[in-house]
Amino acid sequence: DLLGIDDGKAIKVCKILQVRFFTALSLLIHFAQEGVLSKNQAVTCAQTLAKRGRYAKQDLELALDEIGGAAK
Repeated sequence: DLLGIDDGKAIKVCKILQVRFFTALSLLIHFAQEGVLSKNQAVTCAQTLAKRGRYAKQDLELALDEIGGAAK
């Protein structure tokens, strides 16, 4: 089983309980690397998450680096 989650406290609980999880950013990176999304589509999605979500700037920059897009 795999849990999709972005809440920081819930992520900590998952780690403690050894529950496998993924975040929106990790899923976005995976989709870009596997070709499910083009690089441009993935960068656009990351930029949308930056505007609408509560992500640390460094997490977004890391995701964009993994995708291959420039941080904005």
